[in-house]
Amino acid sequence: MHFSRLGATLSLTGRNLENLKRTREECQLESAGQKSPPLLVQADLTREADAKKVVDNTIREFGRLDILVNNAGVLEMGTIENTLLEQYDRVMNINVRSVARSIFKLIKTWFMGEIFQGVKFMLELKPPG
Repeated sequence: MHFSRLGATLSLTGRNLENLKRTREECQLESAGQKSPPLLVQADLTREADAKKVVDNTIREFGRLDILVNNAGVLEMGTIENTLLEQYDRVMNINVRSVARSIFKLIKTWFMGEIFQGVKFMLELKPPG
């Protein structure tokens, strides 16, 4: 919502289209003279094609991308003894690889803006006992 209040033009991405629509409505209520409603891009960023679609659709719609904010992330709890490799892979795919895919695509184009990583944690492993 903060960027809406500042009047930024937004591209919103998520897996759930209904949630995206609600978020767009909230952004429009908070906007400070936004020229156009936020672009909605339904995507699963763990899929390479979807990560590309997000960047491509945003640049096609607005001609540029100044700020990338990643706010997607998951947390898996467990110990070293009971955490499965699949859990680790899921966390890394969502929290790290999805961002890397977007960044690599942007670097290959002409991105000169800022990237903010909203995820503060990736996998919390606790020693046994």
